[in-house]
Amino acid sequence: MLGIDIVSVERIERAIKRRERFLSRVFSREEIEEVKGHKRFYEALAGKFACKEAVIKALGGGLSPKDISVMHRKDGSPYVILSDRAKKRFESFMVNSIVVSISHDGGFAVAIAMLEKGVL
Repeated sequence: MLGIDIVSVERIERAIKRRERFLSRVFSREEIEEVKGHKRFYEALAGKFACKEAVIKALGGGLSPKDISVMHRKDGSPYVILSDRAKKRFESFMVNSIVVSISHDGGFAVAIAMLEKGVL
């Protein structure tokens, strides 16, 4: 399965500035901490948001953005942490990983998520 999403960085910035609860409703404390003080704070959050949506689509919908946390390794590559609810959905696909990629350009963030079977 495959999921893709694109979001305007400006849309995420407006949502955060208009409703401070948006941050806590959509992102985990760890996600917010990871981008706190980031030079491109809103761009980073838009990328995380697009990635969450792409993962939800790859998993067939019906999940909340809070069910997925998007973090980054030291090399900058993104990975996801699933809630128990999302993990149960993931396991139903009988795959062993979710591969994600995030990109930014022209005021937009785009993300793709792919469920990967691979060799165990």
